[in-house]
Amino acid sequence: MSKSIKMDLDIDFEDIKEAIELSDVEHHYFIDTKNNKIIYIGEYDDNSEEELEKIDDFFIAIPKRFPDDEFEIMERFMYSLRDFSLAQIFEKALRRNKPFRNFKNLLDKYPEIKNQWLIFKNKAIENEAIDWLNAKNIRLRNQKLIPEIEILELTSEEFNNLSEDVRDFLPIACL
Repeated sequence: MSKSIKMDLDIDFEDIKEAIELSDVEHHYFIDTKNNKIIYIGEYDDNSEEELEKIDDFFIAIPKRFPDDEFEIMERFMYSLRDFSLAQIFEKALRRNKPFRNFKNLLDKYPEIKNQWLIFKNKAIENEAIDWLNAKNIRLRNQKLIPEIEILELTSEEFNNLSEDVRDFLPIACL
């Protein structure tokens, strides 16, 4: 089984994450693989055609995000709320007309939830960016996006030296 060849780029992950978050049908972002930077092309017009033809060789289009993508993150956030009655309030707001405005209004009403939302959304966009980079076989130089996991077998003595709560955590089954 051969490994796919990764493209190594010197682009900051935060810049890619921001481009993914902002890219939509009117705002087009591309990775310029020749110059290791992100470029922005607004709405296409007749003069943009020549630019677009150049894109095939050195540019990778950042995926467009649609309102459904944002809505899906909002739904996941709603389901993550530990306060069931509050989750129901958010659920009703998302099911009514103008769900985005309703959601924003609720966040303004509950500032402590708004902070949780910003953290949740940031993590969702981060995961989306990491998934996309992996799907495109792009590796960002000098940036560790996914921690390495090392699985070690413990001796009986090492196992006995673990705290009790860790020792009680045993696998149910191996895959």
